[in-house]
Amino acid sequence: MNSKTVIFLGILAAILLNYFCVRYHLPHLMDRNETVSFEEKSADTNESKKPMPIALKDLDEDNETEINETKSEDNITKQIRSIVSDEFSKEAKENKEENQTNDNNINDNNISVKSNFKEVEKQINEKLLSTPIEFRFSSAVLTRKSKKILKDIAKELKKLKDIEIEVAGYTDAKGNQYFNKDLSLKRAKSVRRFLIREGIDKNIITAVGYGESNFIYDKNDKRNRRVEIHIKRGK
Repeated sequence: MNSKTVIFLGILAAILLNYFCVRYHLPHLMDRNETVSFEEKSADTNESKKPMPIALKDLDEDNETEINETKSEDNITKQIRSIVSDEFSKEAKENKEENQTNDNNINDNNISVKSNFKEVEKQINEKLLSTPIEFRFSSAVLTRKSKKILKDIAKELKKLKDIEIEVAGYTDAKGNQYFNKDLSLKRAKSVRRFLIREGIDKNIITAVGYGESNFIYDKNDKRNRRVEIHIKRGK
């Protein structure tokens, strides 16, 4: 229990004590400098059903001046409700501010993670562009040089958490488009299998063959025959 709660409970207890003194006519529980006078009510009227006003007399420190104050049960009830309402409103505001801070922190973390794997994706594909994955002629068989490149890529991918990986295969526009589409898929699958053997979870990596699409050079340029690694945040 924190200090705010203790102070609040103390104030509430004092007000409740005052309320019950008034409600059950217990003047001896009040301050000894206070005197209580009850308004006489007529037995022939319904005024007795109204809250009973109470006149409180306080003497100043010199016992010379009297300060008169009239309160009622309704006023005390309103005071209790006001304090309780203010306290809960304050607590609700603090909780809202705390939740907002937590949400901001979570959003900042998400941005940081996203920036991290996007940077890795960029670095991998820049490497693959300068040193592309190579296959044996008209096949999906990886060369020894390409396997070494993929081992290094697998090490970088394993550092990332909660991601999904797409291995995308592309070709140039030479030859039969259906053959190229099928070849791009087979090569993407070959890279996927190798990365799985290097420790990448098979459930987070897929292979897609795009064939003659997304050219980065002239459509007949053989450098369009390539494999890319696409990374996105896991579900």
